[in-house]
Amino acid sequence: MDKKHSVGRTAALLAVVALIPLCAAAGLWQIDRAAQKAQHAAQMQVQAELPPVIITGGTAWSPALIHRTATVRGEFEPERAVRVRRTGSAGASGFDRFEPLRLEGSDVRLLVNRGWFAEREGPRPIASDPPALQEVYGLIAEPALPPLRLGGVADFGGTGHWPWIDPADFARLHGVPVLPFILITEPQRIAQLREAGQGGRAMHIGYAIQWFAFAILATALAALMITRRRGAGR
Repeated sequence: MDKKHSVGRTAALLAVVALIPLCAAAGLWQIDRAAQKAQHAAQMQVQAELPPVIITGGTAWSPALIHRTATVRGEFEPERAVRVRRTGSAGASGFDRFEPLRLEGSDVRLLVNRGWFAEREGPRPIASDPPALQEVYGLIAEPALPPLRLGGVADFGGTGHWPWIDPADFARLHGVPVLPFILITEPQRIAQLREAGQGGRAMHIGYAIQWFAFAILATALAALMITRRRGAGR
């Protein structure tokens, strides 16, 4: 009986000791994530202060374009508009409306997020602006793609309602060249993206403190268990 108790106590002690480096490592990972978020926020701030990029059909892709403001001239193609479901800031269900902009003097398209509308408002008409050359101002962003995608563009391309927006999918569906980023034009959405980029660091610091606290508690518990084992062995 005593031997069984001894084996059980040893196993419990080893489990507690194993938690110490795991919790500490998790805390260090959160600190690293906080540093990454701080760096990302600083980069966004620098990008926001740069003059707008002028997008043309010959604009080459570069990660440095993300979060830059931009201007572009072209004609919208509202008949090819796509709606992508997204929950609004107040938790309301709705859709982002994307329209391809055919860039001036080019056959290249740029997908432009022209705003969000609540589902309760019902679908807006596909037709919006008549064909006319327009100058559009907005924020360059990367499409939010899921890590795992089941199916392809053929499964939802013809419905006008997509689960996500992907310029590559749009290009395959319509057989036209499309720039690999999107342009956000809605001021509220631009503000949300910038606020999201600025936030997050404090959250990771909070998580790090929790993990370090768990490591300290596990250390104290292990020390207590060792002390009791030594006392019981006398």
